[in-house]
Amino acid sequence: MNIVPLDSERWAEADWPLGAHPHHDGVTFAVLAPDATRVLLELYEEARGVDAYASFDLVVGEDGVWRGKLQGLQLGSNYGFR
Repeated sequence: MNIVPLDSERWAEADWPLGAHPHHDGVTFAVLAPDATRVLLELYEEARGVDAYASFDLVVGEDGVWRGKLQGLQLGSNYGFR
């Protein structure tokens, strides 16, 4: 799989809703963590029992929501925030 960040320079100003949402050009991710110093989005082949095969640092906005947008994910991909 070739999964790449999309428009990462705009993540801090984005207003995508919380959760994971597919769009025609990628998937947006957003999680509220105003006290966090870092949020990592990890991707997994299986729902349990495997290590992440990719990870991406999300970017925090002024609203305390960490956001990112990835291109190349399949619908139903397994992910987690760390």
